[in-house]
Amino acid sequence: MYNTFFGFKEKPFTLNPDPEYIFLSKSHEEVLSHLTYSIYEGNGFAKITGRVGSGKTLLCRTFLESLDQSVNSAYIFNPKLDPVQLLKTINDEFGIDSSPDNIKALTDELNAFLIRQKTEGKKNALIIDEAQDLSIEALEQIRLLSNLETVKSKLLLIILVGQSELNTLLEKYELRQLAQRISLSCGLTSLTFEETQDYITHRLHIASRRRGDIFTKDAVKKIFEYSKGIPRLINIICDRMLLTAFSNNSAYVTKKIAEATMGEIRRVGKSKQTNDSKIFIAGAAAATLVSIFLVFIIKYNTFSTTKSSAKQTENIIRLEKEIETPKKIIEEQIVKPSPNFELQQKPSVIEESKIKSVLADAAAMTAAKDIIKLWNIDFNEPDFSSIYSDPNLFFISIGQYNNFKVKKMGNSINLLKKLDLPAVLELNPVESDIKKFVILIGISENEKNVILKSGEKIETIPTEELYKNNFSYSYVFWRNFFNIVGTPPVDTLPSSISSLKILLKSVGFKHLIPNYEFNDETDIAIRSVQQKHNITQDGVVGSLTKIILYNELGTLDIPHIRFEKERNIN
Repeated sequence: MYNTFFGFKEKPFTLNPDPEYIFLSKSHEEVLSHLTYSIYEGNGFAKITGRVGSGKTLLCRTFLESLDQSVNSAYIFNPKLDPVQLLKTINDEFGIDSSPDNIKALTDELNAFLIRQKTEGKKNALIIDEAQDLSIEALEQIRLLSNLETVKSKLLLIILVGQSELNTLLEKYELRQLAQRISLSCGLTSLTFEETQDYITHRLHIASRRRGDIFTKDAVKKIFEYSKGIPRLINIICDRMLLTAFSNNSAYVTKKIAEATMGEIRRVGKSKQTNDSKIFIAGAAAATLVSIFLVFIIKYNTFSTTKSSAKQTENIIRLEKEIETPKKIIEEQIVKPSPNFELQQKPSVIEESKIKSVLADAAAMTAAKDIIKLWNIDFNEPDFSSIYSDPNLFFISIGQYNNFKVKKMGNSINLLKKLDLPAVLELNPVESDIKKFVILIGISENEKNVILKSGEKIETIPTEELYKNNFSYSYVFWRNFFNIVGTPPVDTLPSSISSLKILLKSVGFKHLIPNYEFNDETDIAIRSVQQKHNITQDGVVGSLTKIILYNELGTLDIPHIRFEKERNIN
């Protein structure tokens, strides 16, 4: 409704867990860092808890997207399953046989798969969201899965994600063995006022690429006062305030607009629930209709009264479905957050990692600046107040702040050549314990030489020299030009299927009809592209396939690392 008015490409404050909009507060940053540490150190059990609307699901999706090809992952979002159903779902997520109807056969299949992956040097992660809804029988089965291990390490990292009720559940006597195996326990806390302000600015910037000043500081104070720093409630409130400002023809959300909107939400909430002064969001859905006419409360302007009542009613029904049960929201706001972290294993290693964080080095920021400038785009430098403990999280954050996706990969020059995009390379020189970052800007024929950029210095070196400097990881910056969300057809939106088919049609598959259906013809087209570029032919449109499709189009402003002659040949 208000996107055109404010210059948004899409609504900035939806309730969808879109990793593109991830905001790394201090709490989120630390949880992601600890999860990354756990998966690569081979810890067996981790637990993440947080209040309703604190961003747990979005955090899970961001963590999964940050994993490189050396990690297999399974994500369970509906845990209301019996033990057999749970095992079937886990096997299905890992892409292995889930047809047996007994626990032993399913477990044997999973164990064989995990051992095969271990011999190939791969790790495996299982994330169970809404884990507070797991039955005791299902939790006991999960505990048994943690027994899948070799002499030296666990075969599967299990991450339980849930509301505060998960802590209560794990305190039950019959689950004591499971509770004792949890080596990492993290808690997501609410945003501070400063983080709330940065969160709002961040989402506005992603949605518009221009504006981040729509909410005045006084308006943000009101938002923080009512939301208590809970991201989901911030989204709901900000969306209502933008609607109010739009109806008032105001380019800014001022203190008066904020007070009028929240006053009406609180008034309706009180009339529908109790006289408790903490109840402010219970009537948010019903207040949507009233907010259209709030100009009668605001002295300096008047609202339009010509909005379609049918459309308003539709919005109310939609919002009522999005908002959690008012009673639960009220309870969650009153409960004080638990301590942020209860790290129970190897704290000294993590502290040492923070002290030696490579991201304190200006080389990381310089590399990020330089690679974005290769795209002929002005670099927007964020004001990060804390140091990230993992390079991947740092580059993902920088990328998101500049409307880029970032794919962490291994040290395969061959794969980087297929993607044909500049990449930040992570080096670990033998003579130093400080990591270095350089940009790969060119690959010669037969991959014998690479062209690297470090600050103002550009040099061509033999590829073997790169590996002598312990080239470990690469970070590919890319742009999702068609905004294809998720990984079609596994997890995406109907609009993304349509955009994908338009893209496929543009690169040569003329017979495809752009619609919302991912049919057999679409699958064949995707596998054909994957086969041409010699990547996994699974018909799934992940980041690698998207990058290759954008390159195939040939009309986008994309920097390349292969010589022009080679690109023409291939």
